[in-house]
Amino acid sequence: MRNYPWTSLANTATIGANTITVQDPVDWKVGEEIVIASTSFDHYEAERRTITAVSGTTVTLNASLIHQHFAGVENYGTDKVEMRAEVALLTRNIKVTGDPSSQQNNYGAHLMMAGSAENGLVANIAYTEFFNCGQPRIIGRYCIHFHMNGDVSGSYVRGNAVHDSMARVVTLHGVHFLTVEHNVGYNVKGHNFFV
Repeated sequence: MRNYPWTSLANTATIGANTITVQDPVDWKVGEEIVIASTSFDHYEAERRTITAVSGTTVTLNASLIHQHFAGVENYGTDKVEMRAEVALLTRNIKVTGDPSSQQNNYGAHLMMAGSAENGLVANIAYTEFFNCGQPRIIGRYCIHFHMNGDVSGSYVRGNAVHDSMARVVTLHGVHFLTVEHNVGYNVKGHNFFV
């Protein structure tokens, strides 16, 4: 379990910076990968970096930032709106992945839950890293897929990271009361959370 699979910037990260300050005291470690979301109109300005040091809420990066990532509060009349780049941890200890040819062949790993809770289905998928997953040429082959399960109130999809994949983060078809929370998706094709 990770205390913060994702958080937000505490301060704007400027072009050329090699450290960022996040809002929460993360348990992230040297060598793990993060992604800092774009705050412009260009989603390609998201930046992926490797952590070289962590001290409290300050995270040091392996390379300087190429783009600015905004963090602040905007006022709209009497309303205040938090406008902050999200910072997400991509690394997990447990990994589900396709083979090295997955991207080239557009054919990766997938995890499908079929059946119902009445017949014993309980799926607790937590703090796992999925990459090179999804099979977009085959219907129903998404990275994490719950299919026609009905009421699965004892199941959850929590704190996972899905990245560099060909078809959706989490897909729910005919599912009720499934908890889906604190998951991260980056560089995944299609509607990432698909109901």
